[in-house]
Amino acid sequence: MIRTITLLASVSALALAACSDDSYETDTDTDMDTSAEMNSAMGDEADGETDGELDEGMRYESGEDAADDDLGQSPPVNFAQDTASVPAGLTAAVVAGLSGDVDAYVRNVALGNEYEIQAGRIAMERGNSEEVRQLGEMIAADHEQLQTELRTAVEAAGLDFDLPTELEGRRQGMIDNLNAAADMDFDAAFLSQQESAHVEAVALHEGFEASGDVDALTDYAGSAGNVVQGHLDEVTAHLGAAVDGD
Repeated sequence: MIRTITLLASVSALALAACSDDSYETDTDTDMDTSAEMNSAMGDEADGETDGELDEGMRYESGEDAADDDLGQSPPVNFAQDTASVPAGLTAAVVAGLSGDVDAYVRNVALGNEYEIQAGRIAMERGNSEEVRQLGEMIAADHEQLQTELRTAVEAAGLDFDLPTELEGRRQGMIDNLNAAADMDFDAAFLSQQESAHVEAVALHEGFEASGDVDALTDYAGSAGNVVQGHLDEVTAHLGAAVDGD
């Protein structure tokens, strides 16, 4: 939870400064593309640095615990990519929420829901513990419902907006990293991603609920924010239990 508060506090200052700049583009396509490029560059750099340094134990290149070699990834690189994507995603979410920009908010929410649905389904299949598998099932089901409710809210607001059905580079990279995670590392990778993703979602919903001026969507932001905060609490509890060795 301390990490969650720190992330929100540090990014909020950047987001507020961005919102006050008239030249700032609220469309988050650029943020997403930049983050994706950053992840790709970091992956290439990390591959070059670690090829000669990581031993076979760190690469998990034995038995069923091997990462997906077809994706050209290794656990340290995947972790670095996921970590690097956090500031960009959180900044974009806070700015999209506080700006009150309807298109940016709806697009970010739809992409976040789609990511959570896919990630939850992967956890249902690959989770090592029953707790993680159940958490994945809950997250997937809840975000399917939130996606349905978002469509309803968009229609109620009289907006002509088609929700995106394919993930952008940053979130697709996170899904790729989940699929590539070694079996023994899956639960940790999933929970780490979920913590960051739900901190991002909470910031997005809370910002738009406070700053948006479309009633159907601000109402949605309030109810959806409660759901994702509940998920974040669950994820934080699981992470705490893992640290404590429970």
